[in-house]
Amino acid sequence: MRLIIRANDLYNAEMNRLSVKEFFVAEEGSVLASVLVIVTILLVSIGAILSAMLLQSRFIHKDIQHTEAVYKAEQRLSEYLYWKGKNNNTEASYSNSDWSDIIEKDHGLYTLVTAKVLGVEIQALIGNNADNWLNYSIILTDTTSALTFTGSPIVNGDLQLGSKEYRTDNFKGVPFTGSITGNAVRPSETFDLESIQSILDSLSILIESDYSEIELGDHTRYFEDNTESGELEFLAEGISNVFIDGNLSILEPLRLPNFTNVIVKDTLFIEANVDGDHLVFLAGSNIVVAKKAELQAQLISTGSISVSGEAYLHYPSAIVSYFNPPDFEELAPILIEGTSIVDGLVYTQHQSSSSSGNSVFKNVIESNALIRGAYFNTGISEVKGKIYGTIITQQFEFYESPTTYKNWIREGEFDLAKRPEGFIIPSLSRQQIEIGVVDWRIIE
Repeated sequence: MRLIIRANDLYNAEMNRLSVKEFFVAEEGSVLASVLVIVTILLVSIGAILSAMLLQSRFIHKDIQHTEAVYKAEQRLSEYLYWKGKNNNTEASYSNSDWSDIIEKDHGLYTLVTAKVLGVEIQALIGNNADNWLNYSIILTDTTSALTFTGSPIVNGDLQLGSKEYRTDNFKGVPFTGSITGNAVRPSETFDLESIQSILDSLSILIESDYSEIELGDHTRYFEDNTESGELEFLAEGISNVFIDGNLSILEPLRLPNFTNVIVKDTLFIEANVDGDHLVFLAGSNIVVAKKAELQAQLISTGSISVSGEAYLHYPSAIVSYFNPPDFEELAPILIEGTSIVDGLVYTQHQSSSSSGNSVFKNVIESNALIRGAYFNTGISEVKGKIYGTIITQQFEFYESPTTYKNWIREGEFDLAKRPEGFIIPSLSRQQIEIGVVDWRIIE
């Protein structure tokens, strides 16, 4: 049998051999390309991971530096407050010591202390700790007459009444139905209410200053006429002083930067919520807070102040009347009525010495009103509502035609135990009183 190989068959075999070779060559090229792509992806991924790790390391390092700076600033501020507490009753001054990184300034009646360390600022708003000092429900500074309870008042806490005891008595045939839980004690070293006067003098000068001489800057805004809350709506953070040469009416909800001082030449009306921490409002004429207004603020005026409706001043607020009545008009320095609540301090300092003996200059706390904290008055007080804390007043009185009853208390509730624990009052005293921190925050 003969094997016959045709030329065509040889051609086909050769072509098949070449196709297989080309196939493997093509496959080898594809694998190489794939390997290169994978290697590239791996290198890019590793580079991205290394870059991310480096960036994260920088962020971590920055966070560590920031945390260390925060700790150092907190330490410096704590050291300063400790030093200040020890030297509060001496001639020592922080400016004469190594406190170049500490800035201290008045903020209304409190003190604002700032520590600046390595680019970090920490602020503390400080006052006086009242827990170990205001340990009486009632302190009567008038020692010329006894204190008489009639009607239905409730007292829970010791009373400091000078050289006199208290007594209970019928009133026009109606027997005493109240309750008194506490002892009458003789005066110890009582807080000097007059020590606040220098602070109020400086605030009064600020209120009555010539606004035309105000230097405008990045932290100050000036309004030359009567102003409404809408015009203050877009104040940027960092604004610290607002001057209004007229009246200010806050009739719509308003947000103000924290720690803003608002100085109003004439009358301040607040009938809506004001958002912002530790605000200070100074008014040359009167201050009216009404309706359902809520705010946290110090309200300071050389005229009268009234709080009514369902208004609520959150802790640590203050209502302060540095009262200088024109021509002895019949005005109440402070009137708190409705179901209003003041969490903080209510204080009246009479500029006229004769006003303390004039019955028309009498603060009135009406039946449903509540003060939770402290109430100081160098003049006359009539309390029908509630004081959860301490009241210090020159005299009590109420009027029932045709007689004025001096140092008689007919109604009201005075309860020391219901004052919030850790209550801090403004920095009023020149005496050695423990420093209390109201607020502590990092300024970003």
